[in-house]
Amino acid sequence: KLFFFTGFSNKILGKKIYNIDKLFKKKYSFEYLFQNNMNFFLNGDNETIIHLIFKKIKKKINNDKKFYFIGTSAGSFGALKYASIFNPTKVICFSPFTTLTKEAAKIDGRGNKELRKYLDKLENLGEKLEIKNILSDNFNYKSIYFYYARNSKEDSFQANAIANDLINLIPINTTKHGLNFKGDQQITNLILSHTM
Repeated sequence: KLFFFTGFSNKILGKKIYNIDKLFKKKYSFEYLFQNNMNFFLNGDNETIIHLIFKKIKKKINNDKKFYFIGTSAGSFGALKYASIFNPTKVICFSPFTTLTKEAAKIDGRGNKELRKYLDKLENLGEKLEIKNILSDNFNYKSIYFYYARNSKEDSFQANAIANDLINLIPINTTKHGLNFKGDQQITNLILSHTM
């Protein structure tokens, strides 16, 4: 089972969610998780959504031993957050947000007023704004595969905010947040390489 946590645009690696099914030719079952109020899968102002996501994941996992969380951008924050609860086989993140602090907002030079608005809105959550404070000490950090744009100061900052000796940090030579994969086959092969 693959659980896709989407970013603000409700896409995975630039693909609309209904296109992802086609890429994997029904090899896996899929679940898509997204939040229209764009609060990085944190409680923010809507506890009900968080509860519904928790219930949905729990129901779909059932007793499966192998399942994967995949996230892009803000969705990676959600994938990592819920990984701390459900312990998936792997967490595959693309250009993840790992810290949502004021410092992160200052460094983020994309000029995204929407992003800064949501960071301000979440400020009252304190330590929950950093993934490293959400993941427990006994979490399997080796299960995290963290792809980020090496030449993006924003992506590099987010990578450094979670870096430790166990996490698989994988820099991609690009400046593009969300990364720059060439074609559907490259995306498919990359995700399949982690789930075989």
